[in-house]
Amino acid sequence: MELTWINYIVGLLISMSAWFFFLWAIRDGQFREPEKTAQEMLENELRE
Repeated sequence: MELTWINYIVGLLISMSAWFFFLWAIRDGQFREPEKTAQEMLENELRE
């Protein structure tokens, strides 16, 4: 029975850390306009 509670706690900690990193990535701007970077790369290649 004790092992079950340990599994619940470990699962909760893993879930909370994943949620924390997801929110951090959103605030850091990791998901802003992913197509813009690809377009800039293509524009740079055309200039050269």
